Amino acid sequence: MRLLKVRLKTNEIVLMSLIVVTFFALFHFFWKSSTKVITLNNLRAKSEISKAALLENKNQIEKLSKRDPASEGLNADYMDKYLSFNDKFSSVITGIVNSSKGRGFSLTKLSLEDQSIENGYKKILYSIDAEATFIDIGKFLEKLEDAPLLTEVTSIEINRIDVEMKRCQAQIKLYSYVRSE
Repeated sequence: MRLLKVRLKTNEIVLMSLIVVTFFALFHFFWKSSTKVITLNNLRAKSEISKAALLENKNQIEKLSKRDPASEGLNADYMDKYLSFNDKFSSVITGIVNSSKGRGFSLTKLSLEDQSIENGYKKILYSIDAEATFIDIGKFLEKLEDAPLLTEVTSIEINRIDVEMKRCQAQIKLYSYVRSE
């Protein structure tokens, strides 16, 4: 087979180049737009799943915040065991702090903020201010969780004092439940 040698004029070369560039630009545009539509549909589906999970979590939080510990299937002896520890709340907290002191954890304030009666129990809001490293604050919260106290941490605010979180101030607010007498 013989190749045909065709000599194109400058106008024809420019026109042919424009057609090829336009073709590739249109191809690229439609390829990307179809990918964007697929991505947009995926995002919509994920958004709906996230909204449903968020609504479920919100309902669960509302349900848990309105629960009565006595109705959770816990017998009175079990509840009394934990509530008796809560009667000695400050001594348990200072015990936790003393076990953490070797690491530089210092309790600057332990105060009672508010109290109310709910479902036959006193719900007492405590505020704990402390200074320690970020890690030691986490360890304190872990020990608080393992302690025989019936508590519910409502907020934690940590502010850095030194660079790299080597020294932090923490304000922890938590509820403690005590027998109403």
